[in-house]
Amino acid sequence: MLAQGSNLMLLHSFQSFQLYLVERGKRCFDSMLKDHGTIPFYDHCSCMTDLFSRAGRHE
Repeated sequence: MLAQGSNLMLLHSFQSFQLYLVERGKRCFDSMLKDHGTIPFYDHCSCMTDLFSRAGRHE
């Protein structure tokens, strides 16, 4: 079993990684139209909604 400090360190690491993934996902989504000329479909928007929701960044 991990000590309390180790649990907090892991939680912080996971949260930081999750924020990184959100920012990376947002950059990829934004570049679809701007860089590749691809119009995002419902499935792409659904993935972004899921990504933001899992990270607690929905409004």
